[in-house]
Amino acid sequence: MMEEEYRGMNGQINLKRFATSPAFSPKSRLGHFRFTFPLEEVLKAYSQQFCSGGQPVMRVYETVLYKQEIVYAVLVHSPDDQKNFSQYPLLTEDPNAVCFFREGRFFWRSEAMCETHR
Repeated sequence: MMEEEYRGMNGQINLKRFATSPAFSPKSRLGHFRFTFPLEEVLKAYSQQFCSGGQPVMRVYETVLYKQEIVYAVLVHSPDDQKNFSQYPLLTEDPNAVCFFREGRFFWRSEAMCETHR
């Protein structure tokens, strides 16, 4: 679709043109403070603190649509707490899903964009 719609790009995406969401801004939306931790480090600490060293369980929590971004929220919990969160579907490794987790990384397939995006 990109090749047909935007000829001459040779498979390269111009992020300044296509990534105009505030999520791609280097500035923090939370004021003067911004903390960035590798996902692997956060999940390892969570595993040790809340899962007795076991693997945390990940579930699809919600999808929120904002004017210029789509947020896919993932719920992470202890394996001992399955009962409290069973109403949310498990985050599987299905590469056909909108959001999936594989080899320590989250993958999101963005879907339809809207007219408010540049």
